[in-house]
Amino acid sequence: MEHLPSKPRLLALTFIIFICFTASISAYMAAALLEFFITLAFLFLYATQYYLRFDRLNWPCLDFLRCVSAIIIFLVVSFAAVTSRDGAAIAAFVFGIILVSVFAYDAFKIYRTEMAPRTTQEDQQ
Repeated sequence: MEHLPSKPRLLALTFIIFICFTASISAYMAAALLEFFITLAFLFLYATQYYLRFDRLNWPCLDFLRCVSAIIIFLVVSFAAVTSRDGAAIAAFVFGIILVSVFAYDAFKIYRTEMAPRTTQEDQQ
């Protein structure tokens, strides 16, 4: 997989948001914790090459859907948390927007490298 280097950044940002939500609004920390564990699982599978044993699964598609679901979850939770106007909630909102942009970049990169239809010279003629 070519998009492995962005996973540790996503993991670190997700953990930071989890800490911010735990400090401010504990009702939203479950979403950040869930995404943390999902990203950790994908990082483990890619780093150990264990995903190659499950050849029937479309791993780029699963990784793309993980990114899209994280974008939706963190957008909703970040905007909901900023309504409390607490310092940690505002920090969680800022890190949430940063994380959404990193997840969007990761989804774009996955789509571009692994899922986009490739054109050959025969198709262009």
